[in-house]
Amino acid sequence: MRSQAEFRIATTVLMIGRKVLERRKQKSKNMSKTEVLHELYHLCNEINFHDSHEIISSAESEEEADFFRTVTDFVLQQKQKRVIAEKRF
Repeated sequence: MRSQAEFRIATTVLMIGRKVLERRKQKSKNMSKTEVLHELYHLCNEINFHDSHEIISSAESEEEADFFRTVTDFVLQQKQKRVIAEKRF
């Protein structure tokens, strides 16, 4: 039986997967690696940081966990820069 955290992660992954499929269908062609990376960037910006610990702990390897940490740290830093620039702190 899955925990609530695992269920949330699985639900998030499914939602992201559906978004990717919808966007790919709209383009009606195979995406290049560059397009995939742009898509990944936009999807990463949608990460809910309340779930970042669960996302990292769901990694299948230490390398994957490091990747998740790096991505979530980067996106959080970008959001912090925006908050500071907008003086919303």
